[in-house]
Amino acid sequence: MHAPIQPKTPPLRRVRRALMLVAPLALVTPFASAQRGGASQSSVDVSLTSGYAKLGEEVRIVIRATVSGNREVGGLESIELPEVEGLDFGRVMGPSTSSRFEMDGRGRMVGTQTLTYAVAVAASRVGTFEIPRFPLRIDGRDITAPDAPMTLKVLEDIEGSRALVLELEELPARVFEGEPYTFDLTIGWSMGVRGGSVLLQVPWWGRQDGVIELQPQLTGAERGFPIDRRGRSELAVSDLGVRDRDGAPYQLYRLRRRFVATRPGTVSFPRTVLEVSRGRGRDALYQVVPEFSIEVVPVPEEGRPLDWTGAVGPIEVSRDAQRRDIDLGDSLELSVRYSGSGNLEFFEAPKLERVEGFERFRVLASTDEKTPFMRAIEYELVPMGPDVTEVPPIPLSVFDPESGGYVTIATEPMTIRVSGAASDEEDPFAGLGSGEVPEGRAPTLRDIQPRPVTTGPRSTGGGPGAGAGLIALLVAFGGWVTTRRAVRRSGDPGGRRARAKRGALGALRRELRGADGPGARALALERFLAARTGTSPGEWIGRSSLVGSVDGASAALERSFTELRERLDRAAYQGGAAAPGDDEVVALARRIVQEVR
Repeated sequence: MHAPIQPKTPPLRRVRRALMLVAPLALVTPFASAQRGGASQSSVDVSLTSGYAKLGEEVRIVIRATVSGNREVGGLESIELPEVEGLDFGRVMGPSTSSRFEMDGRGRMVGTQTLTYAVAVAASRVGTFEIPRFPLRIDGRDITAPDAPMTLKVLEDIEGSRALVLELEELPARVFEGEPYTFDLTIGWSMGVRGGSVLLQVPWWGRQDGVIELQPQLTGAERGFPIDRRGRSELAVSDLGVRDRDGAPYQLYRLRRRFVATRPGTVSFPRTVLEVSRGRGRDALYQVVPEFSIEVVPVPEEGRPLDWTGAVGPIEVSRDAQRRDIDLGDSLELSVRYSGSGNLEFFEAPKLERVEGFERFRVLASTDEKTPFMRAIEYELVPMGPDVTEVPPIPLSVFDPESGGYVTIATEPMTIRVSGAASDEEDPFAGLGSGEVPEGRAPTLRDIQPRPVTTGPRSTGGGPGAGAGLIALLVAFGGWVTTRRAVRRSGDPGGRRARAKRGALGALRRELRGADGPGARALALERFLAARTGTSPGEWIGRSSLVGSVDGASAALERSFTELRERLDRAAYQGGAAAPGDDEVVALARRIVQEVR
């Protein structure tokens, strides 16, 4: 049962006053209805726009309520459309209103007002369909319409099936919760099709519950296809150019998107339609992908490891480090990369503090960059002694949909060399940062430089006494406090924030080497700006101005940043725009480093 619909009708008296000014023109208007003796007459008509349609072509049920006389027509309050296998009824559209006035036989002006509603009807297959009568309430009356069932015959568009291309790569009938799947659709038409417009109907787009669309992977030139008849919404597709098919040239495009279902259930895909108009009125060609669905099942509990963090699907792992020969006390930057068609964006990265073998490392920090086909995690590790000679494997538990079980993937162990003076202690870092010192052991203080001690008899001269020593101590303490305040105001040059600021440009270059698409470049730029300004990357999402966070930026730098950021966002989220390359992003970042301190 459709919700009540409020009529949108102009007051009849207002229309009557306006048309009284052109009463002579009303005399030549054809009579549609007549009023006798001031009584009002009303009627309701329900019909199809056509009894025949090509598969993919849309027809409509039209509902018209007409009143002739001195009252306004009441709107459609409720409607109960029937269920017909193979037909899909859209929402009620309207009303549209029309009014006209005529002179009756007695020389009086008689008004006629009509409200028109429409319901789109789409067929999922070829065949003959009977639409039974259905109840509705309109103009204050409960009726069942039409007088007899309506018949709709849907035929295959033979010419459209030859001239148009709409081919969907096979999708699995079943996926597991969290398992990504790819919708890969080839779209095109023969070069012999000329003129007119293109409409790609994807009624399921953005309306599937429990489904997340991953970042699109677009290749080559891009074009926006309208997906509604008013042209207000477009979908970015990749231009494949003109290609030969069966000895004839075709213009082809590709719509490729990846999705992941976040909960068990059924994901439905109503029919997808390609409509190409040839510019001659309603003459158009159609090609259809029939409706289908995918079943989403939960990941099994049986055999699930305790350390499983949600990884599903084919995933591969590799690791690398910029250098493996370090000094004792320095940090090692370990890069771990996950790739494949699994859900790389949705599992929790391994926490090395919980991984066996990393007890001999301090984990200072980590960064995590995510894209649909690549995930890069950078760990900053400090070996705890010169006897640490290897970075242990990093395991990850993954659910394998093909086998229906869990597997463990891991990085290869990596040999390293830690140079530095060995301590007699087993662990020279023991006790640091914990607030406790093990019994019989003191932490090694490597930064204290030894100084010679002068021995001999005490001087009996008039040197400074105990009071002078106390004053010197107080002055030194005050100077230390002042210095620490100045450091805190200006930032500790050895602190993590200062190191991140200094290394922001280098980190940006490293991230861009693995960036896959404009969305990943935008994320890398946000991380760079966060490191330079001491903020979080989230504060830069959607921002196209440096004002307020980067003081001292010139007007030229501000314009360059705004232009580049808007191009990145358009390419990442709208398509159809040329995305800035890595060199442009790095060049802008270098200007920010050079011009703004």
